[in-house]
Amino acid sequence: MERLFGSDSILFKVLEKIADFVILNLLWAICCIPVVTIGASTTALYYVMLKMVRNEESHVAKMFFKAFKQNLKQGSILTIVFIAAGLLLYVDIKHIFTWQTDVKTLLLGIFVGIIVAVLVIILYTFPLLAQFENTIANTMKNAFMIGIANWPCTIVILVLNSIPIIVLVLVPYIFYAMLPFWILFGIAAISFVNSKMLKNIFEKYM
Repeated sequence: MERLFGSDSILFKVLEKIADFVILNLLWAICCIPVVTIGASTTALYYVMLKMVRNEESHVAKMFFKAFKQNLKQGSILTIVFIAAGLLLYVDIKHIFTWQTDVKTLLLGIFVGIIVAVLVIILYTFPLLAQFENTIANTMKNAFMIGIANWPCTIVILVLNSIPIIVLVLVPYIFYAMLPFWILFGIAAISFVNSKMLKNIFEKYM
């Protein structure tokens, strides 16, 4: 019994990890409420997760708030940049759909390429911000280059991050049934899996 429930047992470590995920998931969600802080909150989440996959984490809440504070300015600026880019792309594409010319298909293809590029940048920007000190411009440039250079992992990470949206659109009843999972530790669990892959990618550039 002591072996099963002792502090060195596998069960204890699993429960401890789940508790960390719950704490991080809630902290991430709460810190995203002002919207403009989504970037800083996501950066803080990846900071802890990248530490966690290297078994370097200690007090997860303390580490989260430390990273959140350190990356608040850059993370907020990047959030505004990405929101503005998303709104601009949405307005442009919506406008193009009203056109009745042959150029319409070509322009839509170009915009799809731009959307893919923006998604790649978003996927890697906040983990990079959590791992490396750099300017906003260089972080975004490196995010795109690393994302393209490691495209198999990029596709996997994109699919993982899209799971909640895909489930909501295709089978909403399953999404709502799993809502407690998403609220408690779903985002943290996905970012942990992402960090497993990101750790190996980042080590090539360290």
